[in-house]
Amino acid sequence: MAKVLVVDDNQNDRILLSEMLSAKNHEVEEACNGIEALESVEASKPDLIISDIMMPGMDGFALLRELKKNEITKGIPVVFYTAHFESEKDRELAVKLGASRFIVKPAKLKDLLQEIETVLREYEAGKIKLGKPLIRTEEEYLKQYSERIVRKLEEKIVELEREIAERQRAEAELRQTLNALARSSAELEQFVHLGSRDLQQPLKTVLGNMELLCRRYFHKFDKDDGELFMRTLDAVARMKKRNNDLIAYSRVGTRFEATDSATVLNCALDNLKGDIEKNGAVITHDPLPAVMSDKLQLLQLFHNLIENAIKFRSSEPPCVHISAKQKGNEWVFSVRDNGVGIDPQYHDRIFLISQRMYGKEGPSTGMGLAICKKIVERHGGRIWVESKPGEGSTFYFMLPVRENDAST
Repeated sequence: MAKVLVVDDNQNDRILLSEMLSAKNHEVEEACNGIEALESVEASKPDLIISDIMMPGMDGFALLRELKKNEITKGIPVVFYTAHFESEKDRELAVKLGASRFIVKPAKLKDLLQEIETVLREYEAGKIKLGKPLIRTEEEYLKQYSERIVRKLEEKIVELEREIAERQRAEAELRQTLNALARSSAELEQFVHLGSRDLQQPLKTVLGNMELLCRRYFHKFDKDDGELFMRTLDAVARMKKRNNDLIAYSRVGTRFEATDSATVLNCALDNLKGDIEKNGAVITHDPLPAVMSDKLQLLQLFHNLIENAIKFRSSEPPCVHISAKQKGNEWVFSVRDNGVGIDPQYHDRIFLISQRMYGKEGPSTGMGLAICKKIVERHGGRIWVESKPGEGSTFYFMLPVRENDAST
C-alpha cells in the first residue's frame, strides 16, 4: 500500500482518481493546486504525486520545480496527468523538470492505473533514477516555462476567439429566427383577427334570420324538420361564439397596472350572475392580492375558469372556490370546483385551441382555456390543472410578483 497525493483543480477528476486508487488499497490525499500540494507534502510525505498541470495559484510545472529544489521532497516521483498541456514540447519540459510520467487526459482507467502501479514498483525497487533535473538554472527554467505558458495562452485565446465567433453567429441566427417568428406570429394574429371580423356580420345575420324564421314558422314544421332546424340553429350559434372567441384570442395584448384581483373577480361574478343562479352555483373566495396585471385580461381569465367550472358540473350543484398564495416571487391562484373532472392524459391538451376533453357534448367552443393560457403567458406566468375524473378540478395560474404588488 502506498501513500498517494492527487493534485487537480477539477473536483470530479480528483474524486475519480481517489476512488480508483483507494480501491487498490492505496492511501489517498487530495489538493486542488500546487500551493495546497506543497503544504500537504510537508505535513505527510507521499510515495507518489499525481498532478494536473493547468491549475490556479500554482500550476503543475511550478509545483514540480519547487519539489525538485527541496532536498526532502526531490525524490518523490511525480506523474503528470493533464488535458491542456498535451504537446510534445510540453512533454519535453515535464521530463526536463524531472517528471516520471506524462499522461494525457482522458486515459483509460485500466491503462492509467497500470502506469501508476509501474511507477510505484520502479520507485520501490530503486529503478527510477531521481538525479538532478536537466533544467538546472532558474533562468533556463523561466525561459522554457514562459514559452510553454505563452504558447498555451495563445492557443487558449485562439480557442476563445473561435468560441466567441461561433456564439455570435449562433446568437445572430437565433435573433433572426426569433424576429421571423415574431413577424409570423403577428401576421397570423392579424389574419385571425381580420378573418374573424369578416365573418362576424354574416354569422350575426344568419343567426338573426334563423331565429326570425323559427319564431314565424316553427309551428308548421313536423318533428324531424323541427329537430333539424334546432340543431342547425345551435350549430350557427356555436360558430358565432367560436368566432367571437377567436377575435378575443387575437386581441390579447397586455397593459400592466395595479389591479385589485378581488374587485376583478366580483366583476366576473356579476357577468356570470345568470349562469350562477340558473345552476344554483356557490362561489366563494379567500382574500385576494393586488397585482400588476391587465384588468380586462384578468377579468376574462376569471370569467372563463369559473364559467368552465359551472358548465362542466357534476350532478351536484357547482361549488367553486378561488384562492391565492404567494410563493417566492410568484402569486399562485387556484380555482377549485366539484365538477366532472378531467382525465390526467388530457391535462396539457385542454389548453390548446379546439381541444375539448370534457366530452363531446356541451356548448364549449374549445377556446376558453386557450385564451386563459395566452393571457397568463402574456403576464409572464403559466397555467396548469390538477384533476381526476369524478373528483373535480383545480386550475392553477401563476403570476409573477411585480413592483407595487401587495396583499389586500
